[in-house]
Amino acid sequence: MKFNQDNLIILIMEPQSPGNLGSIARAAKNMGVTTIRLINPAPFLTEEAYRLAHGSKEVLESFVCFDTLQEAIADIQVLVGTTMRHREKQWPMYEPKELAEHLIPHSQESKIGILFGREAHGLSNDELRLCHILSCIPTATMYPAINLAQAVMIYNYEFFQACTTKPAVYSWNPAQKSEEESLYKKMEETLPLLPIHPKKGPAEFIALFRRVLGRTQLESRDIRIFHKLFDLIRKAQS
Repeated sequence: MKFNQDNLIILIMEPQSPGNLGSIARAAKNMGVTTIRLINPAPFLTEEAYRLAHGSKEVLESFVCFDTLQEAIADIQVLVGTTMRHREKQWPMYEPKELAEHLIPHSQESKIGILFGREAHGLSNDELRLCHILSCIPTATMYPAINLAQAVMIYNYEFFQACTTKPAVYSWNPAQKSEEESLYKKMEETLPLLPIHPKKGPAEFIALFRRVLGRTQLESRDIRIFHKLFDLIRKAQS
């Protein structure tokens, strides 16, 4: 099951920076987010916003504005509040990746809202109390200051990952030591057929190859390629 991004709604409380909203529009387009709601925003269709929304003008102009938070969340069934403040006892707290995975079942039928706070001081306690779940981006410092557009991008990315079919994981097939030794034996048998006369003899020459190839983990398929190469050399010299 994958996250249904059609039911994802990004909500931003009283944004003041047109530049932030331009960057959010660009991030939304890159991550496939289509619904963004603004609660009591400052005028934002400015030259700065369009510049930072590079290639995402239609997304910026599709933002829906509401006068109050209650109006913006009226049709939302699962509301997540984002915060940088840790409290001793409260609602469930998830990191962005955990949140996206947790909400996959809910996203199939329910509208999910991710609520972001003001640039200056985030969401109030009363606003957070309206939320079913809280989420926090872990950082390396005690008192972090993540830009609003950066925070929205992080969440958009994790939801995009949750709704994307993952590529097949590469399956390693490391060669056994016996396979490696068979390669060096064939190399030693093939060397006299070539117009090469190592100064220190064939054994030293093979040792150099051992040193080079020994720096990587050869797979069985690698061994087969080398065998084929030496077989072609022997066939050409016969």
